[in-house]
Amino acid sequence: MNEIVIKPSRELAYFVGVLHSDGCIYTWNDKKHHRKVNVLLINVGKLSLPMLFKVQKIFKQVFKRDIKILNHKYDTLVFDAKINRLMPFFKELEIIKNGIPEWIKSNKIFFCSYLAGLIDGDGNVKITKPRYKQCRVTIISGDKLNLKRLIMKYLKCKMWIEQINKPSTLPSGKKILPNAKRYCFCVSSKNMSTFRKHVYSEMQILHKRRTIENYFEICPRRDLNPQPSP
Repeated sequence: MNEIVIKPSRELAYFVGVLHSDGCIYTWNDKKHHRKVNVLLINVGKLSLPMLFKVQKIFKQVFKRDIKILNHKYDTLVFDAKINRLMPFFKELEIIKNGIPEWIKSNKIFFCSYLAGLIDGDGNVKITKPRYKQCRVTIISGDKLNLKRLIMKYLKCKMWIEQINKPSTLPSGKKILPNAKRYCFCVSSKNMSTFRKHVYSEMQILHKRRTIENYFEICPRRDLNPQPSP
């Protein structure tokens, strides 16, 4: 591992976004070899396979590790990697579960790639408002206080909170418990250029990309043919 040089990048930022939404790092005791093993685990539904393919590619390019994607119970997929030798890099780059690393917070391009990973992980995308259409993005996981500030800073839009009153299941298969909170913001003509260039371009989940593409097709027509005020 001494030959590996890991630097902040768009690819690494996307990986951190996926980790913060659909992944975890845990430690288990290997009694046979008398050691502790650090494991990175991402467990998702089959609709998230394109996202796992990208994570697999990033892991090979950045960390020089070739990790297989495995079928798991309940019709899910697992990306499971032992990372003891990678932990120094993870600590140096602040790749932890509950906080956005400083190198992502301070860079617009890296933050947008991180946001793409969050949206691919457990985000939802929906076109709203029949007359003046907007593309609403909701996120369940992540560092909410910093997300709110950074989305305002880089995407120039507000983020608001909604309470989830009923249990639900995302298209990826992830279950959302009641009383959880989702954090929402809108893509509109004001920030569409930035979102399209730096967030959408990094996303991998097909049904989410298609919804956004539908909005891109609608939005210019709306701008060219504004409706008169009532």
